[in-house]
Amino acid sequence: MKALFGLVSYQGTVLIDGKEVRIANPKQAIDHGIAFVTENRKEEGLVLMHDVNMNTHHVAFQYNASRMGLINHRQEEAKTLQSIARMNTKVSSVHQAVGALSGGNQQKIVLSKWLEKTPRILLLDEPTRGVDVGAKFEIYNVIRQLAAAGTAIILVSSELPEVMALSDRLVVMRNKTIADIYSCENLTQTQVMTAATGVR
Repeated sequence: MKALFGLVSYQGTVLIDGKEVRIANPKQAIDHGIAFVTENRKEEGLVLMHDVNMNTHHVAFQYNASRMGLINHRQEEAKTLQSIARMNTKVSSVHQAVGALSGGNQQKIVLSKWLEKTPRILLLDEPTRGVDVGAKFEIYNVIRQLAAAGTAIILVSSELPEVMALSDRLVVMRNKTIADIYSCENLTQTQVMTAATGVR
């Protein structure tokens, strides 16, 4: 995941729409339409002391500025309210510090900040870790809506039922290499665990 977002170096080839691209840093990844929801939202996904509004527009900030570098704060707050409604995020106001939110609502803010950029490719690393059941299913619905709208999604999760419920194809890794690739239709957990462990 981090390699695809330009956070670490990699070997091999990355293709987008059949064309090879080189991603050396996050800016290049963003320019290619890639968004990355990290597994560690508190340290890598949010600025906890900042408010909901600032965190929602953290990524899109430079793109929302006018040619003179000015930000229309009223318009920005209106977009934040739209994101809150779309994600059903529970906040007292757009000026509430995200550090005061529940884990599920924090994760919704992380997703919202990337959706502001309308990504072509969304990388999700443990997207429901540490969130309550209600927020988990709301996040699932957003993921399904994005996929249905044409967003390419790469999901990594330690919860096998989650992966199987959300994915069209499942790639099983073993010893840092691809062990098998499955269509999720009629796939069983036993097949996946057999491929992951190599024990038959």
